[in-house]
Amino acid sequence: MTDKTVCVSGVTGYVGSWVALTFLQHGWHVRGTVRSQQKRASLLATSAQLKAYSDAGKLTLWTVEDVITGDFSEALQGCIAFAHTASPFALRGSNNERDFLKPALEGTRNAIQAAHKSGTVRNFVVTSSFAAMMDGDDMFPFNARRYTEHDWNPATYEFAAQSDVPLIGYVTSKALAERFCWQYRKDNNLEGKMNIGALCPPMILGPFFHITDSSKLGESLFQMRRVITAADDSADVPPQAFPVFVDVRDVALAHVRCVERNVNSRYLIAKGTFSNQFVVDQVHEHFPSEAIKYKLPRGKKGEYADDDPKICMLEHDKSQRELGVEYTYTREETFYETIRDIFEHL
Repeated sequence: MTDKTVCVSGVTGYVGSWVALTFLQHGWHVRGTVRSQQKRASLLATSAQLKAYSDAGKLTLWTVEDVITGDFSEALQGCIAFAHTASPFALRGSNNERDFLKPALEGTRNAIQAAHKSGTVRNFVVTSSFAAMMDGDDMFPFNARRYTEHDWNPATYEFAAQSDVPLIGYVTSKALAERFCWQYRKDNNLEGKMNIGALCPPMILGPFFHITDSSKLGESLFQMRRVITAADDSADVPPQAFPVFVDVRDVALAHVRCVERNVNSRYLIAKGTFSNQFVVDQVHEHFPSEAIKYKLPRGKKGEYADDDPKICMLEHDKSQRELGVEYTYTREETFYETIRDIFEHL
């Protein structure tokens, strides 16, 4: 087995598939985990790119049925890195502790313990979230503050467990899961033994190359789908509650760079801000027939809420400096490709 072998969990997911592909494009062998043989077959049937790497022996897929209780040991054999992307991102649930807090914490615990026990993994990269940084009580997003890697979501397990708001459960689970990684590293004296890279992206958008069923969209894409199929041309354009984004390809590259540069830190991976009015304008300009079909409102063309000086800013200088992520995809490119692929697979 080559020295450049990485395990990528959740390889059938939106982010996981791009992470796997990007590692492969950078000369790595990838051992990806899937939850079933059916998902394995579906992934290879719908992605010619990954199928080609599989046929060439550079991509192998291993079944780990449950990220919380599943055994990663076989998938990790010979791997020097583990990119853990498998984590639920859906703002739908009726019990925060059951649906968000426990799955995120226990899944992360299982993954990092498996990496530690492998004896070969030297870099563990976890796909965290900007949710682990934001403060929901601080008038987000119109709080005129600049978020950096020093910021942490202050919500507690007890607070989130008692809340009946799914969003609170989700954002708290991401913060607690990432905090667990750093505490685990400290408690197990992993300095010089296993690095941890935590990536904190906001809404992840961009093209997708293997999702053929719109019901399987991740939360970011699902929310975008809702915006562009509003079906009420008489309505105003609704405001965007989470107006910060990053291109999925930049997120994937950041995973690779964390491993190749042996970093031991957290990074805010973000491009910038947007508003739903911008999204609607893109649809009317580039997809006029779909705008008519879905009765998309026009709103006030060119008047974007993210131009408000009070809108928050996400500082990504550290990721540029230490990971070399240049964020070359423009806002127009990212949203055009996102909208195009969503319409194609509706």
